[in-house]
Amino acid sequence: MLVVGAVGVDTVVYPPSTWTWTAAPEGTLAEVRDVVAHAGGYSSRGYAALGYRTAVLGHVGADPHGRWVRDTLSADGIDLTGCVTSGRTAHSVNVVDSSGARRNFYDPRLVGVQPPDATLALSLLRRSRMAHVNLPDWARTVLQPARRLGVLLVVDLQDTPGPDDDYRRDFVEAADLLVASGANLADPEGYAHWALSAGPARLVVVGMGAAGCLVVPRHGQVLAVPPASLPADPASGAEPDIVDTNGAGDSLAVGIASGLVLDGLSLEQAVRRGLLCARWCCTLRGTSDGLLSRDRLRTLTI
Repeated sequence: MLVVGAVGVDTVVYPPSTWTWTAAPEGTLAEVRDVVAHAGGYSSRGYAALGYRTAVLGHVGADPHGRWVRDTLSADGIDLTGCVTSGRTAHSVNVVDSSGARRNFYDPRLVGVQPPDATLALSLLRRSRMAHVNLPDWARTVLQPARRLGVLLVVDLQDTPGPDDDYRRDFVEAADLLVASGANLADPEGYAHWALSAGPARLVVVGMGAAGCLVVPRHGQVLAVPPASLPADPASGAEPDIVDTNGAGDSLAVGIASGLVLDGLSLEQAVRRGLLCARWCCTLRGTSDGLLSRDRLRTLTI
């Protein structure tokens, strides 16, 4: 399993429960945490937690954050031979309110990072059954080599605004399986049908947050799938709360792609796995540690 894309650190900020975006400009925060994250971080750790041999093709900085990221991913058993180390580590600040909803603010200064070596990228692709591609600009250089080698391409389009999004067009035109957030889509199903017409994808999944996800196959029925539920906590008798939605979309993509491609599950089974991975991720406050494991997944799907 090869994850292609940005790995970095999120500083996750939790304001008090009474806070709103229109509240007074100053106050005391409830909590601040640094998290090994970004799409590449959550995705690679998600695959590793499910027990797949995983490698990262990407970049981290030659700084304390970069050392922390590398140490964390290495401890998960993730192969980092394709991870360039230079400059500064990608960083964002994510504000999470009391419902678990978030707004993300990205540091733009790392747009021009040096991409991984093309020969090394080819070597990793040749060893991979699937490449899970995120959206740094250099990642588009991996798309056609992967197609020539017959490596299945899963692309996470994240919060695309729609068909007029030229930045993501190369990714849409190359992917075998597309996952997108519906947060900025006025017509999620219409966008999915457009994406199927624009490229070779056999399936488009649009994450709909608390509404679950929309599944649009090239051939077959469109499915609106409700979110997954977790077993009640024995101590409280209640389902675990949604406390932080960071990484939920990445987890949805990991669960569906791994189920369909790596484990040969049916579409319905793979979508359920993805929704379980996403729901589980939302119980983790300010961390990418403890993503849904293979053993825990078995207890949820019996």
